[in-house]
Amino acid sequence: MSLSLVILVSLLHQEVKINEKFGKWMRQHLTVVYIVTFFSITNLDVLNILGSHIFNKRVFDAPWSFQARTRIPLYGLVSNIFEDFPQIVIQIAFLVQAESGETTFFALAALVSSVLSLMFGAGRKLLVHFLEKFAAVEDGAQEASTKTPVSPPPATSAVSGSLKGSPATTTEVNVEMHPAATVVGDEEQIEMIDDQPDE
Repeated sequence: MSLSLVILVSLLHQEVKINEKFGKWMRQHLTVVYIVTFFSITNLDVLNILGSHIFNKRVFDAPWSFQARTRIPLYGLVSNIFEDFPQIVIQIAFLVQAESGETTFFALAALVSSVLSLMFGAGRKLLVHFLEKFAAVEDGAQEASTKTPVSPPPATSAVSGSLKGSPATTTEVNVEMHPAATVVGDEEQIEMIDDQPDE
């Protein structure tokens, strides 16, 4: 339980620090966040209620970041392992020392139940973690495909030099590059070549 509390506080602190939208949302719904956080001490998966969008209420529309959505299942898995593993060890030790009988049967049943619960919980959390990552990759690909490419502005070339008739004046001329435009460097003039032949 203490490990879950440390993980929970660290997760919320980091999310508020890196996610401004979540910090703003959290300040607006502190009461609900406190209640859900209290129940999340025993099970970190309860945090998912804050972003479940149930009842179409903003209070259940927490803007979790991608890192938080993928880390909640993993943190829950770590918490379950550290909390359930000692219980399994105690049950095994009891079975080794206990004599055969009705007590041994119930202890064995409890051990099997604990192991299965841990295995199914770990499998579910890992599945949720990978599904969140896969969904994020798909969303990124769709956003990239829907963006319209922006054509770059036409290239320009700056030609500076002394204009004919004004030797003391230096002028910068911006010329749009065109296949039919050539720059004559000797005379510092621009000659436009017509694409079409003269009639």
